[in-house]
Amino acid sequence: MKPARATLLPIALVALLPACGSNDSSTAPSTPVPPVTAAINGNYTLVIQTGPGCSAPGGPYRIDVQVTQLTNGANTEIRATLPANDPQVGIEMLYTSPGQLRGTLGTQFDYQLTTGYFVWFRMIGTGTVSRAADGRGEVVNGTMMGDLSVTPPVGVPVDCVGASHLWSLRTR
Repeated sequence: MKPARATLLPIALVALLPACGSNDSSTAPSTPVPPVTAAINGNYTLVIQTGPGCSAPGGPYRIDVQVTQLTNGANTEIRATLPANDPQVGIEMLYTSPGQLRGTLGTQFDYQLTTGYFVWFRMIGTGTVSRAADGRGEVVNGTMMGDLSVTPPVGVPVDCVGASHLWSLRTR
C-alpha cells in the first residue's frame, strides 16, 4: 500500500502545478470600486491646462478659490468663487451621480493671475472626485470644453475657441 501512495502524491502535485502563480482574473469575480463621495469644501486651487492645438502662453493657470458644497433636495452641487465671495471667477457644478461632477467654469472678465498673465474663460466641464490627503474631495483630472483667452503681460491675446482643455480642483 505504501508504494501506491508514493505514486499518487507526485501525480497530484503535477496536476496542481499549472495553477501555481496563475494570474487569470477572467474567472475572478469583479468588484467595482465605489465612487468617492468626500465633500468638496474649503480652500482649493483651480488649475487650467490648455489642450492640444491651443498655443496660449504661460500655462498652466492657477487660481485660488473657495468652494462650498450644497445640497438642495435631491441635488448636490459645488460652487466656487475667489476668496471673500468675489464672483469674478466662478465654478458651478452638479453631482450627476456619486463622485461625478458636471457644470460650468468661467470668469466675468479678464482675470489677472499672479504671473501677470490675464485669463478669460467660459467652459463646460466634467470631473471625477477623488480623496485628497486631508480627506476632502478634489478633482485631479477633469476635462472641459469651451473658450479660453490668455493675454501676456505685454502682448496680444491668444484665443482658443471651442477647444478641449484639462482642469483640476486641488486642496490647499
